[in-house]
Amino acid sequence: MIRKKNRFVMLLFFVFSPVAGCMQMVVLKKKSDVRISESLLVKNLRCENNILKIKLEFSERSRYVVRGLRPAASTFLYSLYGAKNKKDFDNALMAKGEFFIQMYRGELIDGCSALGIIATSNVSFEEKKEFIRTLREDHCFKPTDKDKNFAFFIKLKEFMPSIIQKIYMVRYANFALKMPQDVKNCIAKKLFWLKFADMDSLL
Repeated sequence: MIRKKNRFVMLLFFVFSPVAGCMQMVVLKKKSDVRISESLLVKNLRCENNILKIKLEFSERSRYVVRGLRPAASTFLYSLYGAKNKKDFDNALMAKGEFFIQMYRGELIDGCSALGIIATSNVSFEEKKEFIRTLREDHCFKPTDKDKNFAFFIKLKEFMPSIIQKIYMVRYANFALKMPQDVKNCIAKKLFWLKFADMDSLL
């Protein structure tokens, strides 16, 4: 019964990744491990919910753009959110003068700054990282806690498939090792987070 429960928890967590089901090799059996998985699941759900709130906030602001609510700032942030490539990022930046860009450093949408909004856009991971670096280094933008949370889960979705594949290949190559399954699972889990830490982050 406990084993089935643990597998169900892991399935729920990894259903949010592009490789749902591939992490069945890392079946956690200890109660402490289950709590960690549940915590990640809850954080991921909260992250998705916060992104949805930002979408709704942009929609709400667009209704009152003529009446205020810092329409220029809202337009700038929305252009970042709707960017499709690096050129869109550059155009959003060039369309505003230096004075206004400095003002937008403190502009937040539900606790998320321009950096977190960039993280949620549909631009490639590398292009997001480069533009975020530009805003941080050239314009002194600073990430909020919500920005950091978004960046973590965007990074997780970006690199999880390749990390899992590497771990799986190592596991498969050493399947004959006389080692308890719990130990193998623990090693795979620790190896995943070590490799994840080595990957570039958006922030």
